Amino acid sequence: MRVDRNFIEQLSKWVVCIVFSAILFISICVAAFHSKIYLGEVIGGIACGGIIYGTMWVVFTKERKLSEMQSFIMLLALTVIVKFLVVLLIKPVLNQDDLRIFQYCGELLENGRMVDNARFIALFPHLLGYVSFLVPLFKVFGYYTAVARLANAFLSVIAMAAIYGIARNLSNRNGASAAALLWIISPMQSLWNCFVLSETYYTTLLLLIFLLIIRGLKKEFEKRIEIFRWVAIGILLSLFNMTRPVAIVVILALILTIIFIYNKKVNFKSLLILIIVGISFLACQRILGIYTVHILGQSPAGLPWYSIAVGSNEKYGGLWNIEDWKLLLQYSNDPGITASEVQKKMLPVAIAHIKEITNLGRFLLTKIWNLVGNGKAVVQWLLIGNVDFSVKVVNYLKVGINIFFYGISILGFWGGIRSKKNKDIYVLYVAYIGLFLSYMLVEVQGRYNYPLFAILILLAGVTVGTVKEKM
Repeated sequence: MRVDRNFIEQLSKWVVCIVFSAILFISICVAAFHSKIYLGEVIGGIACGGIIYGTMWVVFTKERKLSEMQSFIMLLALTVIVKFLVVLLIKPVLNQDDLRIFQYCGELLENGRMVDNARFIALFPHLLGYVSFLVPLFKVFGYYTAVARLANAFLSVIAMAAIYGIARNLSNRNGASAAALLWIISPMQSLWNCFVLSETYYTTLLLLIFLLIIRGLKKEFEKRIEIFRWVAIGILLSLFNMTRPVAIVVILALILTIIFIYNKKVNFKSLLILIIVGISFLACQRILGIYTVHILGQSPAGLPWYSIAVGSNEKYGGLWNIEDWKLLLQYSNDPGITASEVQKKMLPVAIAHIKEITNLGRFLLTKIWNLVGNGKAVVQWLLIGNVDFSVKVVNYLKVGINIFFYGISILGFWGGIRSKKNKDIYVLYVAYIGLFLSYMLVEVQGRYNYPLFAILILLAGVTVGTVKEKM
């Protein structure tokens, strides 16, 4: 029986769109029904989305006086001003998480390898990815927290350029400019740059990967394969995986998009693309694995069973908790035990937590709330960092961030529906779904919505890009 490939493509598009839209719809509803305050902010987000769309519609339907290159340079300059100004003006005190990263960098700088904290990083080897990025910068510019914050600001500029390129390939100049502007004015993104955290770094890597993939999918089926592009994707995926071990989600998104969305063009060239990415990714993983063992003096842990145990703990809504943490430390203190064995000891704990779940639906809704229910986690971090804001400023900041967060979510939701015919965009949909579902299995924190929000900014920009362009 002959398979109708066009039917498979259309069915796959509808399934992906329905799942993606359902995730965003549920996320917004979870916020709206959480309390009257958040309902008001969701309504404000709807108004915010409408204002953004209406304002950009007015701007983009006017005759342009600048070339696209001139406009891009202006956006680049604006990004530099906004992102660097924020990190120079707001200087929170390091708290437990970013202080730990800063201390790891200092140890690696002093000894050339990890000594005192080798065991801890072996348990959580993804920490080494961001540390390895910062250490060369500290060597050149000095061991100061300001270097890390300024590096985050610089990465935000690169991320803006990647967002512009992605949106330009998915829509038009309007969509690219809109996505870039939304990234620039995003208060949540700018404020996260003030901390010594890996979110900006790995999200920038992810955006560069998306840019190369989308440009490749648009071109590679029409001409000979640009091997360098796909090798670069494999290398970037490996660096991304070293900092946030979910590269498999992006790889699966690429495979599924090629097989089901581009299924009419699947041939030897498609297979060769996947082989090149796979070989470069695995080769780079091997090199980074050797580097990790050299730095730590021991083999790192494998699967993150501790994170799964925390993520399946209904009592704490999938958030970090002291009970599971003490249990991990207890196992880690056993003499002669390896990091992998410690993590494996958390597997029965994870299974026990899963069996103890009394209401799976309510638990998942709680995790959704903790992950993507709001964007105010950054304000809580600022307060912990003793930033000198008045109570009124803090309240305004929370409300403003949430309204913008919901506005972008709604525009992204709308953009997902309106752009379902554009097959080049499906790698973003599938990656969003994959990242979201992966967090339903592991520990969640408010800042973990950072890469998801970046994808929504892209889709929101593409939404605005549907405005008819005046030539």
